Amino acid sequence: MQEITEYLTFILSCIYFMIPAYAANMAPVFVRGLKFLNRPVDFGLKLWDNQRVFGKNKTWRGLFFGVFAGLLIFLLQKQLYTAGVLRNISVIDYTAASFLIGIGLGLGALLGDLAGSFIKRRLKIKEGQDIPVLDQSDFAVGAVLFSFWLLSWPQLITILLVSPSLHWLANYIGYKFRIRID
Repeated sequence: MQEITEYLTFILSCIYFMIPAYAANMAPVFVRGLKFLNRPVDFGLKLWDNQRVFGKNKTWRGLFFGVFAGLLIFLLQKQLYTAGVLRNISVIDYTAASFLIGIGLGLGALLGDLAGSFIKRRLKIKEGQDIPVLDQSDFAVGAVLFSFWLLSWPQLITILLVSPSLHWLANYIGYKFRIRID
């Protein structure tokens, strides 16, 4: 029983570390109605294949608020850690950690998502159309690339295996509440 508890705590610690990236990945949906920075990241540019670089739904607004959400969540985690809350599931010592980790997790998640969109445009997949595995993992791969030096191999692998399931669950909940999370 103790081994199961330790294993579940390990998984939970990996998820907890990634919350800034998860928040960054979801944030653009919640600011969709704002006009601030509502410009495509690719400026409407098309490449050799006559497809947009990323697509019209990848905006500077989403990038800005996604990174901001990642930073805010990281700063909250830092405050909780300082107060002695959730230390048992913290992967890092938040008191010694720079706010740049929060920015990196948020930016990494969104750049991973942009990379996924880039791949989908090259494959001529329409915006909003799903590619299983890619759409559920691109943001996690991006976030891990911006934070891998903080993590062990088992943590990295766990994050990359668990994040797609959490993404799917978040999309399912969003669908039930009529919120499009992708």
